[in-house]
Amino acid sequence: MKSLKYIIPIAILTIAVIAASIIGCSKREGFGINIIARNSSLESTDKFGALDTLLVGIDGLEPGRQYEISILHPNGGLISKAKLTASPDGAIPPTALWYDIGLVGQGATANGKVGEGEIDTDVINISAYKIVLKGEGVDVQLPFFIISKAQPIAWASDNAGKLENAFVEGTAVYVSGKQFTANTTVKLYVVEDKDEWANGDTLTDVSETVDTADIDANGNLPTTQVWTATAIELTGANADGITGKFAYDIVVDVDADGVYDAGTDALDNNVAP
Repeated sequence: MKSLKYIIPIAILTIAVIAASIIGCSKREGFGINIIARNSSLESTDKFGALDTLLVGIDGLEPGRQYEISILHPNGGLISKAKLTASPDGAIPPTALWYDIGLVGQGATANGKVGEGEIDTDVINISAYKIVLKGEGVDVQLPFFIISKAQPIAWASDNAGKLENAFVEGTAVYVSGKQFTANTTVKLYVVEDKDEWANGDTLTDVSETVDTADIDANGNLPTTQVWTATAIELTGANADGITGKFAYDIVVDVDADGVYDAGTDALDNNVAP
């Protein structure tokens, strides 16, 4: 499950010494420090599918020191940045630093040809992005790549098709996508958020209705409204106030059979009102 995207809280990270470079690997080691890039399945890798999640974990640190981790576009533009604190055993657990990778989100410094909420196709499969670790006496870089896959992809958006995953309650939700079979019709579901989706899971829409959309001649899913007004499903209250279901997923049902087909349907995890 992905949590709210493109909003990376500032915390504090610690690194003790400079790490050496290992090009083309998902892990960089040096002087006892390990920097590891992981995907949303927590697999160590330096190759990510578009719209996956990049998590960065570090161990071998000096406890309690501060450090900064940045994710950089191949053109040097800043995508995200965080400061974290090493634990008493000198580790930073896998921490999400870029959701919907390859998609330029709000606040990102994009390639000049790419706008917010668009996939950066100029550098996917070609150029290396970077994880940069900096601090006093430390400047380490770990490259990684985004690999375009043939299967359909979709993302929650505003009415202009720009990436959006946090919505004010009562506002409309849209979905956009690409890499679908041209000139076909798909069904669009807003469903309760799940940590893991399994092939054959039944799709139960929580919005007003199950919407449909026509894929254009280029395989793009035109920006389509899937929820007129977001709502929080109340489940009770605690001492701090109301609790409820704040997270939802969007599924593009490619074959319109009412179930999730892994590898065929497009899924965007966690849309929050």
